[in-house]
Amino acid sequence: MAKKTQIGALDRRVTLVKYDSVKTTTGSPEKTEVTVGTFWAKIVDVSSDEDVEGQVISLSVRKYIMRYQQQLITDGVLMTIKDVDGNYQVHGVTQIGRKEYIELKTSKTE
Repeated sequence: MAKKTQIGALDRRVTLVKYDSVKTTTGSPEKTEVTVGTFWAKIVDVSSDEDVEGQVISLSVRKYIMRYQQQLITDGVLMTIKDVDGNYQVHGVTQIGRKEYIELKTSKTE
C-alpha cells in the first residue's frame, strides 16, 4: 500500500499562474499572466541526467502534491507553478483519494 500524504508534509508555498491571450489596443495578441492562487505543496523531486551524444542533459522534473482544488483538475495542464527556484510547467494532473489531494507532474521551463 502506498504511503499516504499527511497535511504536515505540505511545507512549500507555491503560486499557480495561467497565461491568457488578450488583444492589445493595436489588435496584436499578447499573453497576460493571471494568478490562480497560492497553495501549500509537497515536492517529490524525480530529476535525472540524460546522456545524449556525449552531452549530459539535466532533466528537472518534479511532482507537486497539494490539497484538492476542482479548478486544478479541469485547468491544471494550462498552468505554471512559480516556485522559489524557478517556473515549472504542469504536464499532468492526477487525483489522489476522493477529493483529498492532487498530484501535478511538472518540468522546469527555461
